[in-house]
Amino acid sequence: MIDFIFGFLSILGIVTLLRVTLFFIGSDIYEIKRIFKRRKLSKVINFHPRNYQVTVLIPAHNEEAVIIRCLESVFKSEYKRIKVVVVNDGSTDQTKTLVNNYKALNKLSNLKLINKENSGKADSLNLALGNVRSALVMVLDADSIVQPDTISIAVRHFDNTKVVAAATNVRITHNLNSIVGAVQLLEFSSSFRFKRALTTFNMEYIIGGMSFFRYKTLKKVGFFDTDTVTEDIDLTLKLVSLGNKQNRIIFAGDSITYTEGAGSFRALLKQRYRWKYGRFQTFVKNRKLFFNRDPKYSRSLAFFYLPWSLVQELISLLDPFIIIFWLVVSIYLGNYGTFRFIIIFYTVFVLLITMTEERLNLAARFRLVVYAPLGYLFFLTVGLVEYLALIRCILNYRKIVQLEQEIGGWDHIQRDGGSLG
Repeated sequence: MIDFIFGFLSILGIVTLLRVTLFFIGSDIYEIKRIFKRRKLSKVINFHPRNYQVTVLIPAHNEEAVIIRCLESVFKSEYKRIKVVVVNDGSTDQTKTLVNNYKALNKLSNLKLINKENSGKADSLNLALGNVRSALVMVLDADSIVQPDTISIAVRHFDNTKVVAAATNVRITHNLNSIVGAVQLLEFSSSFRFKRALTTFNMEYIIGGMSFFRYKTLKKVGFFDTDTVTEDIDLTLKLVSLGNKQNRIIFAGDSITYTEGAGSFRALLKQRYRWKYGRFQTFVKNRKLFFNRDPKYSRSLAFFYLPWSLVQELISLLDPFIIIFWLVVSIYLGNYGTFRFIIIFYTVFVLLITMTEERLNLAARFRLVVYAPLGYLFFLTVGLVEYLALIRCILNYRKIVQLEQEIGGWDHIQRDGGSLG
């Protein structure tokens, strides 16, 4: 029995190593292509991206604490062909008043406020999309902010006529005095590195809440559905269903947005449960994409990444037993080499993130260096949250299969309130 367990864990380790290696290679290919493209464009005299009109949609429900900060970041954008639409979804706070005052004070003719009764985020976006006339649409969460060059950089990706959607590089604002804040900073920094590989191998299927779309393609798929709790993942798979070879969904790694992280372990668990619950819902809705032989789909997505996403969830159910097994075996044999290797590996990993994360100030880098030896515990915390969220989803699988809206349309959780650097 012990030999079987060791054999199984060895195979699992080899598969994981191969997958991580593949993703690192894909990420490097993405960066190499980006560098060559940038050098090529720098030699073109007076190069400018196609001058698309961009409509920025900001759905809001009780966002008085953050809505002005969000608007200020958008209107400081170096890209000027923009129109901003705030959809006030039945807010009971000062969101409406703050937006109206900001518009009047700054005399903004390109800022529109739509007030409606509360019906959820997806429905709010659909109402706004019905009146859009621009070529590109950006969806931006009210608790997020953009850099001055975020929009202009993202627009360049749409010069490739096959691109129909682009996810921005979401960075977490961080409060490094909070363990939960540090955990999310490290998690976001590492996971978004691997999103580059998804673009390289054409197997992206999640475009998050801060992303860009071709309006005509959104209209073609009927905008957002309202029967899942993660309308962004649901929309992405609707776009994939058109055929992801001719309709490319990419990661715009050089277009950066910031969003606040969860401010407590409970808030993080609530957030991840919602994400996982909604992702399973979209898998149920789009199950025909799995192992689909239609040539309009990339085999990397239909035969590898989508199925692997489910396999990963199954494997993660074994995580606590694997950890306990190695701990018991190590104590029994008096050999702690495996755990020493893991701690060293994650320490080095955190140090690499600290050195390569562009938008961190010196104080933040120093704090992460101090945290580095605890890297394994940080990622173990994320694993625990994901495990608890998965168990809860399994317990509610009937609601997922029946596409029940167990969770409300707005993910209002306690936020971290961190800084950019």
